[in-house]
Amino acid sequence: MSTRAQAALAALFFAFVFVYAGARTYRAFTALGTASDTGWSLRQAGTRALISQVRSGVDDAGLQPGDEVIAIDGRQVRGNAAAASQLAQQIKPDVPYTLLVVRDGQPLQFVLRTKPLSLASIVLIEAAYIVIPTVFLITGLAVFLLRRSDKQALLMALMFGMFVGVPGALVATYPEAPAWLTGVTLLTQVVSLFFWPVFFHFFLIFPEPSPLVRRYPRIEYYLYAPHVLTIFPYLTIVNILAALAPEKTASFREAYSPFNLVSVIVMVLYIAGGLLSLVINYRQASRPSKRKMRVIVAGSLAGFVPFFLLLGSAFLVDLQKAVPGLFQWFVLLAFAAFPLFPLSFAYAIVRHQVIPVRLILRRSVRYVLIARGFIIVQAVVVFAVLSFLLTGTRIAAIDKLGVRADIVATMLATAVAIGLLTLLNQRVMPVIDRRFFRGAYDAQQVLTDLGQEMRKVKHAGHLLELAVAKIQDALHPENVTIFLRDVSTGNFNAAISSTLNEDRVRTSERASGLSMPGDGVVIERLRRSSLPLNVDRQRLKQWGFGPGDRSPATEPRSGERATMDRLRSSLLLAVATKDEVLGIISLGRRLGDLPYSREDRQLLVAVSLQMALAIQNAELVRQITEEERLQRELEIATSVQRRLFPERPPKLRRLDLSGVCHPARGVGGDYYDFIVLDADKIGIAVADVAGKGISAALLMSTIQASLRSQAPAVNGRLTELVSSMNELLHRSTDASSYATFFYAQFDEETAVLTYVNAGHNPPLLVRGSGSTRTLGVGQAAGAGFEALNAAEAQAQRVEPGVHLLTTGGPVIGAFSNCVYEQETIELRATDLLIAYTDGVTEALNAKGEEFGEGRLREIVSNSADLSAHDLSAKIVESVRAWCGDTPQHDDLTLVVMKVK
Repeated sequence: MSTRAQAALAALFFAFVFVYAGARTYRAFTALGTASDTGWSLRQAGTRALISQVRSGVDDAGLQPGDEVIAIDGRQVRGNAAAASQLAQQIKPDVPYTLLVVRDGQPLQFVLRTKPLSLASIVLIEAAYIVIPTVFLITGLAVFLLRRSDKQALLMALMFGMFVGVPGALVATYPEAPAWLTGVTLLTQVVSLFFWPVFFHFFLIFPEPSPLVRRYPRIEYYLYAPHVLTIFPYLTIVNILAALAPEKTASFREAYSPFNLVSVIVMVLYIAGGLLSLVINYRQASRPSKRKMRVIVAGSLAGFVPFFLLLGSAFLVDLQKAVPGLFQWFVLLAFAAFPLFPLSFAYAIVRHQVIPVRLILRRSVRYVLIARGFIIVQAVVVFAVLSFLLTGTRIAAIDKLGVRADIVATMLATAVAIGLLTLLNQRVMPVIDRRFFRGAYDAQQVLTDLGQEMRKVKHAGHLLELAVAKIQDALHPENVTIFLRDVSTGNFNAAISSTLNEDRVRTSERASGLSMPGDGVVIERLRRSSLPLNVDRQRLKQWGFGPGDRSPATEPRSGERATMDRLRSSLLLAVATKDEVLGIISLGRRLGDLPYSREDRQLLVAVSLQMALAIQNAELVRQITEEERLQRELEIATSVQRRLFPERPPKLRRLDLSGVCHPARGVGGDYYDFIVLDADKIGIAVADVAGKGISAALLMSTIQASLRSQAPAVNGRLTELVSSMNELLHRSTDASSYATFFYAQFDEETAVLTYVNAGHNPPLLVRGSGSTRTLGVGQAAGAGFEALNAAEAQAQRVEPGVHLLTTGGPVIGAFSNCVYEQETIELRATDLLIAYTDGVTEALNAKGEEFGEGRLREIVSNSADLSAHDLSAKIVESVRAWCGDTPQHDDLTLVVMKVK
């Protein structure tokens, strides 16, 4: 059965019980004014109503215990002790009446006189018919209204409600009443017969399922079987006969008397089983649960132990017959002790906030006084005032003042009433707001404080501690755990967990080991719901996290199940923006089992939205901080890299040198260098490392260090230098790390240039005479790379006076054991060498067009008369003019060498 259907049936039952209890209370109040003490008591003995006790004042009339009552004042009551007692109590005090009895088979008639009820009798009647049913009904109805969706609360409410109808169902007496009221009474008492299995069922799962239920879950259904087979059919038939054919009730009881005995035994077993389960659950409960249950256990035992003593005395020794006076005291004690049972629950509800009494009071006052409720009160008051003034002798006195005096009086009275009510409204409503709406104001204050504090948050840790503290201060959950998303894995890892004990002492810690998969059931549910999710046993079972759910289909979710088991969560909600879930908030049960109200959920949703914004802001702050840190590191790296470049070109007799490097990202992988060697020689290097940024700059520094350490010792054997650098780079980096490299040595004495080009953009050699004299091509020994054809390695003539220097081999760092060649060229005055990286020729304009080698050659040819520095500046200026506003996408490096 669905939860909604269960709640609907329970509501219908409470409606019937309310009418039933009202009718009984009315009859009880009426009896207190008219009932009397007959001086004798009755007991049911099979099909006979026998005198059980004769009190002082009546015993001298000759009436004896054991006499069978036949009629009272001529009305037949034979065989029905309850009906006889009720009829006798309706006789007014100090009124004579006739009592017809049978003794030893002989009819006897007595004329007796009633007395007023004693104080003890009045207390007994009030307790039996007014106080006890009222306490049970109010407690059960409050529990049902506040927690009708909770299984334990629903069973508790039904148990208390059924207790109101159980006494009538056992006695099975139906006074004269309209047919509809008799039907309500019959239905209520029949349904109330389920009190005993509901009592047992409730204590089997209160405050937590007993070991028996955890091991055998189906026992919750099977425990109703003995009731359905014994108590229910027997007493249902008895009640139907008592309502429709009361004359047949006694004969039916006599014919099926064994069922009566079996029913009593089953009732006792149900009560004993429930109390035993309560004691076992109490002994196994945690310390906080024991504090809540202590009074309940004591009250339940105190309320039912006298009942057991009464049953034992009635069935074992027939105390009612043996010692009627003592039996009456047992009855009085049992009735007086019964209220301890519901009162113990009421105390636990108020003391430990099992049910939110203050919350229901606050809501009730809100519903009455807000939404025009106060206007209704004002209208009623005004109507009452006008009714008083304009009726009776007062309106006659007003009419004597004039024809229209009643109209004027009405207007004045209305104005005065409204004025007084307005003043009352101004004074009373603030008091009501402070007293009953404090929770709403506190919630608003929580949001305000949280918003102000979160503006100051710079990291997630402080944010989480702040949010947890505010939630626990406002709602008092037993535990709060917050998960944050791990961007790298997509999972949600517990970042903080905080517990709160009964004394409101908070213990917070950085959580570890708890994780929610990003593609798990919980996250998927939270993504689909913008509201907090209740977590209970039924919902966990639906999610596949039930206690016995270990099927192969749910095994992949074992980690998620373990996390849910450890959380002991009662409420889950997402910390989310419009597009993504950033975290999860898990809240345990509120201290005292106080339920999360609609206002609580609204507060939590508002807090989660603030947290989501704060987390995003904190992430932006972190990114900005990280960017600032990287920017500082980049500035340091840029400064370091600048020191790797020549501070200025060396001053030489035969050469005019210039070199520039403009990284695209502050630091880059382009490299140029001038290395002054012995014997009037200088080394010129240009390199372009694969990639950009810091990683390329680090590789470039390796090349620079290797070159500067080996160049002075090569003595013209450039191929050995490049081969050594290739092997070093290949061993120290992966296959994706390589560099194009051009290295040349110029001898000032002989004006000879020797170079090796390792996969680099061919430098341009511009000769004033338009011819090139190649002195020779040399090859470095090595395996794995075939020698280049000497003819193809010759300097290529592209146009008059411009040659490309291509002799060499593959890029360095990509392969091992590479073979390189070097070429030697004799230079003359005014010859130009322009070595560059692809950042020059591949520079893009706004249309995506490259600057190209053609434009570079054209600029060099047209500006050959410029100095090395001026030519270098002109080339850079031309490239930037070509790019315009297009951002530089690659490092730009250029070396110009001009022979004097």
